[in-house]
Amino acid sequence: GGDVAHSTDMAGGAVTGASYQLLQEGLDTFNRTPVELDDNMYHVNISAAGKDRPGLVAMLSRHIAREGGNVTMSKMVRLGEDFIIQMHVAVPPENAKQFCKSLKKRELSRELDIQTTKLTKRCSSKNSVFGMRIHCVGEDKPGMVALLSEKAASKGLSIENLTTSLRIGKTGNREFVIDAMVSSPNMADMENVDAIISDMSTL
Repeated sequence: GGDVAHSTDMAGGAVTGASYQLLQEGLDTFNRTPVELDDNMYHVNISAAGKDRPGLVAMLSRHIAREGGNVTMSKMVRLGEDFIIQMHVAVPPENAKQFCKSLKKRELSRELDIQTTKLTKRCSSKNSVFGMRIHCVGEDKPGMVALLSEKAASKGLSIENLTTSLRIGKTGNREFVIDAMVSSPNMADMENVDAIISDMSTL
């Protein structure tokens, strides 16, 4: 949540006709991800992909639970004939090696291409002092994600979370939707938040 810092505006420039909304966010959203919340656990990112069928999620999630893993944040989506899975899993450190090894078992690997990455806690010096949630809707065309991310980077803002989707608008046209959460660890940015919001809303 958070207070509305900038109402919906029409964004000009390369994203002609896009509606744009900025909301100021509470800092816990950015500074207390599951990786930061529990220092006593080993944190793993699991990326998996395979041919879609009923039961893929049940198979993987049951295996994770059986091996002592706890799924916190996750995103799963069907794209064409494939099913894509992204998960954060917390595991007791003493079980971490065996847990990661278990994901290579044939019962999983014959259907899913699984990759794991160890996750580490962000150092406190990089904690956010302010953050924003951005919601942008516009014509579906190449370059919208690049434009928004370049604009955020130019203002020293770090992308914490970004999702995109397609939808059919009220006029029947296909629309591209971006939802992003961006933050900054710089006190100067917090003091100039109104100027940053104004600049970010003129894509």
